[in-house]
Amino acid sequence: QTQKMRREKVREAIKFAYEQYELYAFGEDELKPISTKVHTMFGKMGVTLVDSQIAGLTDPYKRAREWIANQLSFDRNIQVSVFETNIRYLGGLLAAYTFTGDDVMVKKSVDLAERLLKAYTTTTGLPSPRINLKTGQKGFHPWAGKKSILAEIGTMQMEFAYLSEITNDPKYMKQTFDSIKYMRQKKQKGGLYHSFISSNSGSPSGIFAVGGLADSFYEYLLKVWLLTGKTEPMFRDMYFESADSIAKHLVRKTNPNGLTYIGEMRGNSFKSRMEHLTCFAGGMFALGSIHHEDKEKAKKHLDIGAGVGEFCYQMYHRTKTGLSAESVTVGGAADFITKPGQGSQYLLRPEAVETLFILYRLTNDTKYQDKGWEIFEAIEKYSRVAHGYTGVKGIDSSKQVQDDVMQSWFLAETLKYLYLLFTPHTTLPLDK
Repeated sequence: QTQKMRREKVREAIKFAYEQYELYAFGEDELKPISTKVHTMFGKMGVTLVDSQIAGLTDPYKRAREWIANQLSFDRNIQVSVFETNIRYLGGLLAAYTFTGDDVMVKKSVDLAERLLKAYTTTTGLPSPRINLKTGQKGFHPWAGKKSILAEIGTMQMEFAYLSEITNDPKYMKQTFDSIKYMRQKKQKGGLYHSFISSNSGSPSGIFAVGGLADSFYEYLLKVWLLTGKTEPMFRDMYFESADSIAKHLVRKTNPNGLTYIGEMRGNSFKSRMEHLTCFAGGMFALGSIHHEDKEKAKKHLDIGAGVGEFCYQMYHRTKTGLSAESVTVGGAADFITKPGQGSQYLLRPEAVETLFILYRLTNDTKYQDKGWEIFEAIEKYSRVAHGYTGVKGIDSSKQVQDDVMQSWFLAETLKYLYLLFTPHTTLPLDK
């Protein structure tokens, strides 16, 4: 009964957040829930609408489907992030097709994928970070120089493999899988990869990390292997190589309390820092552990997953608001500190609750549900406003400032993982 009540509360939050988006920003990218204005991030292509694909809300889905069918066009003379457009738009459209079987989602997916594929016309076959959807002109992120980013190279394969499956056209899968084959030559320290690589020369640079710039490269290695029914051994081998290397080089424990965290390295120099983005790795290690043939390593990986999950929960639990910072500096008697400034803001992110969801499903330990509920209550208290949910700055100070942006991932991921945390194991089972 408790879990049912919690599930219904989260469902109400999903319904409320999406209703406010529909009311004030329908067809726009994101809602500014305090000013009820729109936040344009992706050229006014309705990112919240496509990315979230409403959890079982029939009428909102019908209205969204109508807009996608008749209003959404990718024939736009704008340059977009290949990675962001893939995960938010192609991922959203394919998720909608999975649950509805609606061919309009496939048609839009194919149109978008054809445009994104043009990013792969480089000397290495690695995708250029940006592409003009209309002209196919490639570009780079101004802040990254003429380099591609590890996470962006490795976060295309699930969507494109699934598109190949449902269209019976292997080209989408082949193009994105070939880029991973190329990357395998670049591994360091047994299975780590630099955060930057030139898509033209193939020269790597940057740090070794599991947070921003790197995160979903490692996550997709595991999930692509599982998504393809374990038929792609390259992804399996690369995942376990990487997981072992992360465990060896980047996983540490705090002193004196022994909390498990994942830091970063530049060359051989270690930095004791943990990002909220890294929190997905708790779920990754746990999920990978049940597919490991070596029982001893499987237990070690599950322990790392649970340890990272606990660290990330503490990133919420120990602040004045109960919301997590973007990053913490590890060290000292308190294990870690949140420094004032940019790192001390909460952006409605999903990584910690995804890990809690996976850990609950794999262990059946209800403590993970309780931790997730505590996080949800903090979100309700500090992020919920009259017309949606907002990020919060100054999460560990006596006075907070709300940033007035309802990120699309909050509906697409954060609230969905919280909802699933309180559902029976038969709802989207992890072994299927």
